[in-house]
Amino acid sequence: MTHGVIVYLLRSRANWMAAATFLAVAAALYIYPPAQHAFYPRCLLYQWTGWLCPGCGSLRALHELAHGNLAEAFLLNSLLVLLLPALAVYIFCKLKGSPHIPLSRWTALAQVAVVVAFWIARNVSSVNGL
Repeated sequence: MTHGVIVYLLRSRANWMAAATFLAVAAALYIYPPAQHAFYPRCLLYQWTGWLCPGCGSLRALHELAHGNLAEAFLLNSLLVLLLPALAVYIFCKLKGSPHIPLSRWTALAQVAVVVAFWIARNVSSVNGL
């Protein structure tokens, strides 16, 4: 066996293990609602300060999306719902072996700015959906 074949087999096994892990987590998220089961992680920032972090509500939003409730998912974490299509395109490109497209410094700063703006808005806004 050559080195290249071994690397391919390891990569393939890792891909299968990642897919199996993803399916197991997705099944658990579909079956067990995060709002009703304590084994899901809780946000420490929210517990300590009462502030919602940009990720707060993500598990509940994914659970609602798995059940086809787009509007409820959007109310729980709108940033996650809006970014999921971009994440799906990214994963598809990675699986197809597309070359890495480097982001400019300004693009990275803009992404951070969007997350920070979302974080601030959901904590000062009277709108529950952020």
